[in-house]
Amino acid sequence: MSLLLEPLIYTSLPGRGFATLTSDAVDEATRQVFFDEIVSRHWNAYDPPPANFRAAFLHWDPACGRTLFGWLYNDGRDEIGRANVPYFLCYRLRDPLDTVRLERVFAALERGPLAFVERASLPTALVSVAWGEETTADAARPGVALPAPIKAFAREGWRRGEPVRLFVAGEEPAATTDATARAIEALTARLPVAVRERRQSLERRKARRTPRLAIAGALVLVASLAGAAVALWQPGPPAPARIASSPAARCQGNNCPSWQQARARTVGAHPGPVWASAVRPDGRMYASGDDDGAIRLWSPAGTLLQTLEGHTGTVRAVVFTPDGRALASAGSDRRVRLWDVGTGKLRHTLKGHSQPVWTLAMAPDGRILASGSGDRSVRLWDIASGRQLYRLRGHGDWVFAVAFSPDGRTLASAGKDETIRLWNSADGKLLATLRGHSAPVRALDWSKDGRTLASASWDKTVALWDVPGRTVRTRLSGHTGRVTAVSLAPDGQLVASGSIDGTVRLWRPDTRRQIHRFDLPDWVLSLGFSPDGRMLIAGGKDSTLRLWQHL
Repeated sequence: MSLLLEPLIYTSLPGRGFATLTSDAVDEATRQVFFDEIVSRHWNAYDPPPANFRAAFLHWDPACGRTLFGWLYNDGRDEIGRANVPYFLCYRLRDPLDTVRLERVFAALERGPLAFVERASLPTALVSVAWGEETTADAARPGVALPAPIKAFAREGWRRGEPVRLFVAGEEPAATTDATARAIEALTARLPVAVRERRQSLERRKARRTPRLAIAGALVLVASLAGAAVALWQPGPPAPARIASSPAARCQGNNCPSWQQARARTVGAHPGPVWASAVRPDGRMYASGDDDGAIRLWSPAGTLLQTLEGHTGTVRAVVFTPDGRALASAGSDRRVRLWDVGTGKLRHTLKGHSQPVWTLAMAPDGRILASGSGDRSVRLWDIASGRQLYRLRGHGDWVFAVAFSPDGRTLASAGKDETIRLWNSADGKLLATLRGHSAPVRALDWSKDGRTLASASWDKTVALWDVPGRTVRTRLSGHTGRVTAVSLAPDGQLVASGSIDGTVRLWRPDTRRQIHRFDLPDWVLSLGFSPDGRMLIAGGKDSTLRLWQHL
């Protein structure tokens, strides 16, 4: 019996950047599941796997009968010489999954793909494949050995009619194999009480973390049940019911004691990395977005006020309107959503981007929203109607950051092409292109007078640009990993930066010196000062949201 297969490939294509190719028989829903549930979940551009890494995956959804399986390879460079470029080769099984086909899929994953087309030779459309039992040709790429316990759990999940999610790395040193075996044994013992342990602590979750492995049904449930901690950072006594509006205390020289005395307490829970965070302009609420597609609204004291649900993938950006009555969100499902904060109801769903949306910015008058995406475009939207006003083209790769100037006349955008572009927000025309980083630019923020633009880059630096002169005025160096977030204090005295080196650093821009740093257990993914400058909010890969608030 042959397996009748429809191929899907995701990688970087010459002249096109990252894109998904499929056969004509693959429907849009399957394309979306492939990107959201496989590509986005198993490839992290911030923390790519080592060179020559390979893995096998299997994704079966009993609700619709869809079966996807294939391999991830990190073993080449793209046409402009970038390493760590993923190549996902996936097949959709045409026929329903049964016991015979499941075993055939296991055999195929362990054997490796029959054909592997290099990036430079990929056609515009792929053709269907028939994988027969009699095939004896050598595999075009190595497969991945699937441990017997993992296959057994997948079989049991299929038998019970539970979704199967399998992802197994091909590198299996002895230590990793032993750790995996111990984890499987431990998870097996825990299955009957999985639901009762849904709220286990972050410490227990970390203690049971296994190497790059996720299997479906009960195992995925156990691996993802723990609600990770959210920490509220503050000095001295517990946070007040709302954020005070008095001016930020001034730093003396390189000393800022009000920030240096911060400490933490745990106040809530997140199920995954906190990719997005924002403070409402009046300081009475903050928002966070994470891997599960939900936006959570919190009080300054850390009480969960509301959960907004609608996204089907990771939430990458959240931003309040100036009046605080609405919130915009966006993420890997390629949609921008506008919510009513008071009622929690969805006002608009903005469609147009063809790749994940990484960033949002709200114009100071609250009338226009800007979004930046992996499709290389920046789009401007009318908040009231949800209508797209302009599509700004010019970036050569993913757009990671957008930010409006304080007067709303200029929009800055930046991304993976290592450039910063300044646009006229009234007509969408390009005003200038700034070049000064040697790696992708991940975040932007303006000073209150509009004369300085801060940019955070994967080159491990923060640049402070003289906007009228179009030059770098100051460069802040000290991070040991990619800088992923930056924020300027409203009074201009401080620059805050966050990095995958697990630190938030405070800088004096006039002296270029670091005056304090906070050490976190994992990457910093989002960062921002409150409008009054008294609070600094940060979201982390360790599934925590932190707030620093000085006296």
